[in-house]
Order: sequence, then C-alpha cells, then structure tokens
Amino acid sequence: MRSYLTCSTPADFMAGYANNITPEGVNRWERFFRDRSSEVLASGTPYVELAYGPHPRQRMDCFRSPAARADAPTLIAIHGGLWFFFDRWMMHFLVPAFTAAGIHMACPSYRLAPEQALSDIVADCQLVGFSTGDYQRWNPIAHVHPRIPPALLVTGQRESPWLHEMKSVYQHALHAAGVTAEDTDAPDECHFSVLSAIGQSESALHRRVREFVQGTAV
Repeated sequence: MRSYLTCSTPADFMAGYANNITPEGVNRWERFFRDRSSEVLASGTPYVELAYGPHPRQRMDCFRSPAARADAPTLIAIHGGLWFFFDRWMMHFLVPAFTAAGIHMACPSYRLAPEQALSDIVADCQLVGFSTGDYQRWNPIAHVHPRIPPALLVTGQRESPWLHEMKSVYQHALHAAGVTAEDTDAPDECHFSVLSAIGQSESALHRRVREFVQGTAV
C-alpha cells in the first residue's frame, strides 16, 4: 500500500497529495468562499483589523461575538491556498455561525511563498496562535509536545487517502504525548465542502466543531 511516509520523489508525493483537486474545482470554490465572505462585511458586521507584525500581510480581522461570555473562546481561522494564494477574506464566511454561538473569531493573513520561506509562513501562523505545516518540509509531528492544547482533527470522507493517513499518524503522535486528540470524518464531504459545512450553523459538523471549541477553551 502506498504511503506518504515512503514516497521517494517529490512527484510521487504530489501525486498522492493532489487530493482530486482540479483548477475548475478551485475556481468554483474560491468564488463560493469569496461571495459568502463578502456578504459578511457587506452586512455591516463590525470587526477590528490588528497588526501582528510589520509586513502588510501580517494582519488579522477580529470579530467579537455579541453573545459571548466573559470567558468565551476565540476561533482562529487560518486560510488555505497552498502557501501561495488567497487572504484572510477567505475565512470571513465562518463568522456568522460562530459569533452567533458565543465564539469570537480571528481571521489572519500571512506572508506567502515564493517571496517568503515556509519557515517564515509557519512563524506567522504561530504568532497568531496556530501552528501549521507542510508534510514535505515542516512536519508537525516533530513538534508534538505534552503542552499542545486538545485537538479536533477534521477531514472530509472524499479527501485523498494520504490526508486521512496524515491525520491518523498525527493523532497517534498526539496521543503518545498525552494530548487529547479527537477526530471526525465528515460523510460525503471533499477538501473544500468540509470547510463550507463547518460554517453552516445547522450542520452536524459545525455543531461538533463549536462544541469542541467551547468545551476545551482555557
């Protein structure tokens, strides 16, 4: 059985990591996220733009929940884009469902490749409270330690086998370090639709994420 842990060339790795993503699919989902996110700001939803560094892309939009308790958690939504594309606007569509549930939201941008090295991008994500990585060059498993907060690892059922394998390996490493790590595999969802489902307040996946965030806030 092929595994991302045993691939021998970059081409072999990318073949398994491609995740059935096509240019047409990317364009369609980009329009979806852009339109949904634009509606949030067009509605007059208040937010504050904060700088977490001197670079123009080191900015994040912060949305306070009017329904939040004094000890309410903040969900930090890091946008995708293969390290090369997009901006914090991509995650604004998540704001209505989570702020209505009493959870604050922060949507950061970060510096992009190829102008910045992956280590710089990771550093930006760490500055805003989230650590992310590329499995070829920066493996998060190497950074597992017992002080990592509890994790909920989410995939869509239609994602590539390699992404499911990556999630399983990472979850095992977290458990070995004594870190609570739950996982869920959303039925019938792909790499993009699983994110859309998280932003739908009536979906079972949104409820799972919301309850996890509220139940593990410190």
